[in-house]
Amino acid sequence: MVDEVKKSANEKKSAEIKPKKPIFFFLFIFLVLFFLYYQEFAKEHARLVEEHRIAAMEFDAKAEECFAEKAIREADEAEKARLAAEAAENERLKKIQLQVLSDYYKAVNEHDCITAIQLRANYSEAECQKIRSTRFNAAKIVKQTPTAAVAYIKIAYRQKGDRTKYHFAGYVHLAKQDGEWVIIGNFSSKVSLGEYIKKYNIAN
Repeated sequence: MVDEVKKSANEKKSAEIKPKKPIFFFLFIFLVLFFLYYQEFAKEHARLVEEHRIAAMEFDAKAEECFAEKAIREADEAEKARLAAEAAENERLKKIQLQVLSDYYKAVNEHDCITAIQLRANYSEAECQKIRSTRFNAAKIVKQTPTAAVAYIKIAYRQKGDRTKYHFAGYVHLAKQDGEWVIIGNFSSKVSLGEYIKKYNIAN
């Protein structure tokens, strides 16, 4: 009887313990599956992070390229604007310089020696009075700096008391003095432009 009771108790105890085994098994399976899933999740997450990193690097590279292209465009536009402004200023100066030459020969032809002396450095009234008539045929600025210029001119003139008509085709030097352009002189028809510039030390 006692043995039967013990046997019954053992069977009951075994019955109580047995159902707990599947719980640990399922928990173990769950942990394994979770670990595998986490590994795949970690791999996918790492892949996405790498893709984002590469995309960010590509974006930064494109942005830098765009900024560089913009900077180059802006530099080109600024250089074009500077060259255009420089060309416009050169043309403005040429007009002033040619006008000085025209006004000078007009004053000499009209015997307006005061004006002629103002337009040509170191020119005297005596020299002015020697000229009977002048004809200003052509002029072209062939060398120019902010403070100096060389013109190629063609003129014809007669002196008082002389029937000969003289012709001159050559270079003449102009310079900016006290804010005004004047004719310096140094009339020469026997040298090249390079030789003329070197001979009279005209600044580049």
